[in-house]
Amino acid sequence: MHEQIENEYIIGLLQQRSQTIYNVHSDNKLSEMLSLFEKGLKNVKNEYEQLNYAKQLKERLEAFTRDFLPHMKEEEEVFQPMLMEYFTYEELKDIKKKVIAQHCSQKDTAELLRGLSLWNHAEERQKFF
Repeated sequence: MHEQIENEYIIGLLQQRSQTIYNVHSDNKLSEMLSLFEKGLKNVKNEYEQLNYAKQLKERLEAFTRDFLPHMKEEEEVFQPMLMEYFTYEELKDIKKKVIAQHCSQKDTAELLRGLSLWNHAEERQKFF
């Protein structure tokens, strides 16, 4: 969801202003990780499967984070300064309001929060065992 909103409300506007093409989220790894997370939460049936899934997901999340750090660094070092260059302070405040509104209006927010609750429960079980 974040990638889609960022592409539509931030990167798209930046491309229009700077007249440069950026393919920031072409790899879409974040969406893949969220899909894996959601799929696993829906499919685990018992405590053993939950523990196994939690372990696998933890390993993939750690690998994802290592791979995703360069992307985050690029956003901080390249795109944020460009936003400051091509947009006024008031325009940036308006973009921020739109992005926050989009995040808040997503119907999947409640489902994601329920999923995070399940994740915390599975993590606690893993610590116990």
